[in-house]
Amino acid sequence: MIQELADSENKEVINVNQSDLVARLIPCGVLLLVLFITPESPRWLAKIGKQREFDAAVRKLRGEEIDVSEEAAEIRIRILNLFFSQNYEN
Repeated sequence: MIQELADSENKEVINVNQSDLVARLIPCGVLLLVLFITPESPRWLAKIGKQREFDAAVRKLRGEEIDVSEEAAEIRIRILNLFFSQNYEN
């Protein structure tokens, strides 16, 4: 009797519908595509010290015609404040 229960449970686990599999793979595929399309965060670029990429990312987000120097300076100040506040706490 125990063997019959074990066999019936295994059949339920092994019997996966193809539609279930496809339904689970679609979100994974969408996330994988979005991963390559999404631009890097200007704040992250500033945090790791990539200044050229940081400037390019801010210009890309705001547009080439807009002066982004104020926003870029504000982001840099916030990153520096965050860095120094973490160092002084330790």
